[in-house]
Amino acid sequence: MNAAVTLRKAGLSPSQAALLVTLVERDGPATSATLAKESGVPRTSVYTVADSLIDMGLIRTRSVTTGAMQWEALGWGITCARLRAHLEANLAEQVEAIAGLAYTAAGLA
Repeated sequence: MNAAVTLRKAGLSPSQAALLVTLVERDGPATSATLAKESGVPRTSVYTVADSLIDMGLIRTRSVTTGAMQWEALGWGITCARLRAHLEANLAEQVEAIAGLAYTAAGLA
């Protein structure tokens, strides 16, 4: 099974998975044009998808003097650990929400 399929099974969208795999597997940061070309994610979507991966702590922006925004990955070890933490936090929130629903449905609220 390839990395993008595994990431999609973990809850990432196809675009998130493609962009993340592209960044982790390339040597160094990339601009939106490069990411669009290498990942297949439309260039108009790269910023939105990259922002969602930043919010999960899976990639970061890189300061550049050229003015073009660039992103870089943190490596598979860090990426997997952070993705796991993100998924565990979301699962805990979902379990709590379902428990609250059950409590309300039972007429206890």
